[in-house]
Amino acid sequence: MKRVLFGSVAEEVLRSAPCPVLTARTGEDGEQAPEPASIGRLVAPIDFSDASRSALRYTARLATVYDAPITLVHVVELPKIPTVYEVEFSDLSPEEIEDRVRTELEKWGRSVSAEGTDLSYAVESGDPGPTLLDLASTPTDLLVMATHGLSGVKRSVLGSVAEGVLRRAPGPVIMGRTFPEP
Repeated sequence: MKRVLFGSVAEEVLRSAPCPVLTARTGEDGEQAPEPASIGRLVAPIDFSDASRSALRYTARLATVYDAPITLVHVVELPKIPTVYEVEFSDLSPEEIEDRVRTELEKWGRSVSAEGTDLSYAVESGDPGPTLLDLASTPTDLLVMATHGLSGVKRSVLGSVAEGVLRRAPGPVIMGRTFPEP
C-alpha cells in the first residue's frame, strides 16, 4: 500500500524534477540492463496537451543528435463506462476518429520537423500504457514523454500511464513535467 501511495524513488524524482529525467530499467534480478549500441528510434506519445507539445519539440532536437527517426503516437482510450450509465458517445466511427487524430498528429509533426526528419505516425486504440510499450518494444527505442506529475491518492485513483511505462519499458525513457526550450 505504501508503494501505491508514495511510489518508488525514481517515480518521486520524475514527479518533482524541474527537468526531464532519463531512466533505464535494470536487468533480471537487479543486474544492470545491457546498454543499447545506439538509439534506433524515438517514440513520442502525444496526448495533445501543452506538456506533450513541449516533449515533442525536445524529441525533435534529440532526433538530430541521434540521427534517428521519430514515431508520433496517440492512443485513443476506449471508454470503460457500463452502458447502464447511459453516457452518450461520439457519433464518429472509429475510422473517422483515427483520421482526425492522424491529421492532428501530422500537423504536430510538421510543426517541429526539420528538413529530412524521418517521421511516422501511429494511432492506436486501447489502454495507453501497454499500447505504448508494444510500440516501443526494443532496447534501442527511446521513449520521450511528458508526465503530469500526479502523486498519492490522485495517482492511485486516476492511474499513471507514465508510471506503467517507466516500470516496464525495455529501452531508455526520458520523462518530464517540463522540457527545456532551445
